[in-house]
Amino acid sequence: MKILVTYYSLDGNTHYLAEGIAECLDADLLRLMPVKDIRNNKTKYLFGGRQAVTKKKPDLLPFDKNPEEYDMIIIGTPVWASTMTPAVRSFLSNSKFAGKKIGLFCCCRSNQGKAITHMNELLDENDILGTIDSREPIKGVLDKKDQICKWAQGLLETAKSL
Repeated sequence: MKILVTYYSLDGNTHYLAEGIAECLDADLLRLMPVKDIRNNKTKYLFGGRQAVTKKKPDLLPFDKNPEEYDMIIIGTPVWASTMTPAVRSFLSNSKFAGKKIGLFCCCRSNQGKAITHMNELLDENDILGTIDSREPIKGVLDKKDQICKWAQGLLETAKSL
């Protein structure tokens, strides 16, 4: 089964988990990069939150992998203003895949809000195999990569049984 882990990360938490999933499943990794990204400084919450709330869909840099060529896609996002990031919204809105096996994960400071729900809404023609959220995985005491690997292996087992 051909697997792609795609994600957006500003602070590194989502990258940390995406990298762990890709290593665990021997999957390809695709980092979503807006043509013009917000700055990772004190104003990121203001500008990022406003973009998330207004459902902005920034242009993304070209991909080095074609998501349509994969059987399973695992998508990760930080939670901004209780939803997915604008880069992930762009990816989900502009991608032309259906009938894929999908896993969704998010990184948050307190709770996932409606990030997973909003992602599900844009993926209605696909099979959502599972979701998970992680609170600040880089700062966590537990080994979050081990936890996320077990989750990802469960997705793979479910996908193979379908």
